[in-house]
Amino acid sequence: MAGKLSGIEPASTPAVGTGGLAPAPPAGAPGTAGNAAGAPRQSQRETSGNVHITDAAAQLAGLEQALNAQPAIDAGRVAELSHALASGSYTLDPDRIAAGVLRSERTLAQLSAGEG
Repeated sequence: MAGKLSGIEPASTPAVGTGGLAPAPPAGAPGTAGNAAGAPRQSQRETSGNVHITDAAAQLAGLEQALNAQPAIDAGRVAELSHALASGSYTLDPDRIAAGVLRSERTLAQLSAGEG
């Protein structure tokens, strides 16, 4: 797209998903050393390109990869349940279902109490 749109030059904005950096703001722009209203600001080109990931974040990334490697559907479990349904041997345990619902509700209540 050529030209200006709402005061933004297309060449100064990175394309979505490219991870590119916008060029440094011109001298005198808000947040730069030449601006009397704000403190000096480093341009993105002057900042370090290093990213530091915490151990917890690295662990979560590993778990995400492990989960993504698993099939979305457990074909063995589906076959087992299909056979139980077809043969009439599948039974529901209402007490077990109720206990699971209550456990979920308690967990959600604890999470909600921690946010407030």
